[in-house]
Amino acid sequence: MGLASCTFSSKQEEDGDKTGKEYTSQYICPMHCEGSGSDAPGQCPVCGMDYQENPNYKSDQEVYICPMHPEITGVAGDSCSKCGMALELKNE
Repeated sequence: MGLASCTFSSKQEEDGDKTGKEYTSQYICPMHCEGSGSDAPGQCPVCGMDYQENPNYKSDQEVYICPMHPEITGVAGDSCSKCGMALELKNE
């Protein structure tokens, strides 16, 4: 049995940089694993924990998605946690 390890960045926490999708998505991993976060309920692809609804989610911010994995969302400058592609602005 293998164990997944969260790639939580303590430097990110120390610096107060909470702009990544692991902090800004509608649903977030409780451990804020790097690259996690989604606009739909599910599980963190890094540690496997269930996503929790983000109480600080702002629905008016622009949403970016992966062209190959539309379930992966984030903000400007993020990349896909599955394939590494740059996320593109979602057309509503």
